[in-house]
Amino acid sequence: MFGIWTPKERIKSMNFCDCSITSDGIKSLISFVKAAPSITKFYINDINVGTEGFGLVATALCGRQIEELYFQVCAINDIIPTLMHCKFPELRYVRFYGNQIGDKGAEFIADKFLQSCPKLERLGLGNCDISDRGAKSIAKELASNTTLKRLWLHDSNISDEGVASFAKALRSNHTLMSLKMNESTVGWSDTSTQYRDLQFALKMNIRFEKDLENAKWVK
Repeated sequence: MFGIWTPKERIKSMNFCDCSITSDGIKSLISFVKAAPSITKFYINDINVGTEGFGLVATALCGRQIEELYFQVCAINDIIPTLMHCKFPELRYVRFYGNQIGDKGAEFIADKFLQSCPKLERLGLGNCDISDRGAKSIAKELASNTTLKRLWLHDSNISDEGVASFAKALRSNHTLMSLKMNESTVGWSDTSTQYRDLQFALKMNIRFEKDLENAKWVK
């Protein structure tokens, strides 16, 4: 499968979607990834690589100039053992939609992973079995985060209590501009006080961003 490519071709992106990869296929994939240092974007969608397969792939990519990392619906139930030791200093976008990250995983992302990814701008954690507990941890980190611009938490078990924690975090965060929850961008279809507060904070961040851009042009 991977014999048709050679590292000399400087492949920058790999995308695997809705196909069947056996354990032998994963091993071949790892060998190729290790021999292709030019890869900056790696996507796997709807393939049951599992926690072990995720660990093998992520470890092979660890320390590289990876900008986008996408594991969607991959039957991953624990990201902590792998990401505890893997560093992605150039990472801009990571997506774990449809995996069992859970509150424990969300807490790890908030406490450890975000600090190890100083350039991360987009974080996808939709349908990852995250409740108010995990949401509060992410919101706490978000209060001092200065890089994240988009956060996806849709299809989660987050109540108004969790939403309120994000509204509070955005009192000091002026970077986040989009937060997706419950199948809609926050504020467009929800009418609770917590959602309205969050909508207002996000709009203020967008306005703040535009003011900064205008200031740059004025200079």
